[in-house]
Amino acid sequence: MESKRFPLFVFFLGFSIRVIARLLRGTNNFWETGYHAYSRLVTSIVSHSDFSVATNYGDQRAFWPPIYPLFLAFFTVGNRWYLPAIVAQSAVGALTAVIIYHIGRELFDRQTASIAGLIVALYPYYVSHDTKVQDTALAEWETDPEQKKIKRSAFSAWFEEAVRR
Repeated sequence: MESKRFPLFVFFLGFSIRVIARLLRGTNNFWETGYHAYSRLVTSIVSHSDFSVATNYGDQRAFWPPIYPLFLAFFTVGNRWYLPAIVAQSAVGALTAVIIYHIGRELFDRQTASIAGLIVALYPYYVSHDTKVQDTALAEWETDPEQKKIKRSAFSAWFEEAVRR
């Protein structure tokens, strides 16, 4: 069912589906389909070099971790272009599918890994949210390696316990 190039296939499938889904939804509403304040925060970062957003209670700072707003500021060139952000977020979401494939392969077998990778690559919730102005894809991608370590140690402990019985 799968070769050594299967993770690459999973990546390109997930990436293509995400980009196509976003383009079919339209790119004009990119800033409106997620958290609206990210647009203001990115503008503030680029134009004022300030990590704060004006609210009714004064300037609010650090109510989000800085990685995703800086990611958006870099890829949107300060709210001017959204297509590079869509492409970058689609790539990050597709990498999540590859990481899940590798977790499945390490814990189970190639068939399970293939199914898991394909599910994550094609899962409608991920496809939809990975190209909105939301930090879900980036947060998943940042935490997956740690989850892999936790799952590996949990599975090892479970396996050792099962073998002892």
